[in-house]
Amino acid sequence: MALATFSLLLADMTRLPPAEAIRHYAAHGMAREVLARIYGAEPVARVMGDDELRAATRIVDPRSLPFGEQLRLARERQRHTQNIAAKIALSPCATTTEIEGYEGGDKQIKDKRRIKRLCDYIGVPVADMMPAILEHNDRAARMRAIYRAPTRVEIAEKRKPKVKRKPTRSRLDLTDAALAEAVAMWRRGMTVAEMSRATGVPAMIYHRAMPRIRAAAARRG
Repeated sequence: MALATFSLLLADMTRLPPAEAIRHYAAHGMAREVLARIYGAEPVARVMGDDELRAATRIVDPRSLPFGEQLRLARERQRHTQNIAAKIALSPCATTTEIEGYEGGDKQIKDKRRIKRLCDYIGVPVADMMPAILEHNDRAARMRAIYRAPTRVEIAEKRKPKVKRKPTRSRLDLTDAALAEAVAMWRRGMTVAEMSRATGVPAMIYHRAMPRIRAAAARRG
C-alpha cells in the first residue's frame, strides 16, 4: 500500500515543473531530504533559498582564472589528455611536457603563433586573454629564477680556491727505468720495431715516447 501511494505521489510530482513542485510539496510538509532525493540537492537549494549552497555552487567566470587553469579546464571540458591537447593546440610534434608546463605555470609563452593557437583552443580571443598570459609569463619567469638560483653548497664550492692538479703519467708513457733502457737501445742504433721485439713493449708506446728518448739521448751526448 505504501509503495502504491508513493508511486502515485511520484507520478503526480512529475506533472508539475520542478520549481513549482518543490514549493508545493515543501509547503505541505514534505521533508527537504526527500525533495533532494527526487529533484536533486542543488535545485532544492535554489528554490528554497539556501545561501550557503548557492555560494558553493556559484559559477566562476573562467576568464578571471589564471591562464594555466583556463587551459586545464578547456582540456578537461573537451576530454583531451595532455598529449592530445599538445598535438591539437600546439603542433603534431609537441609533447605532454609543454602542456604540463603551461598548465602548471612553469613555462613561458612567447611565440605569437602559439599564443593564438592556445587561445583558439581555450575559446577566448587573444585580446581578452593577454592580461592572463602576461601574468602567467611573469610568474613563470619568477619560478625559473628560483629554480636556477644556486644553493648554499654550490656557492661554497665556487668560493673554494682552485687547486691545480699535478699532471699524472699516462699508461702509455714509459717509466724512468724503461726510458733509460730505451735511450740505451736507441743509442745502439736499434729501430722502434727492434726495441719492441727486445722488450715486449708495444711499438706505439715507443713512438709516443720518441721525443723524450731523443731528448734524453741528446743530454747524455
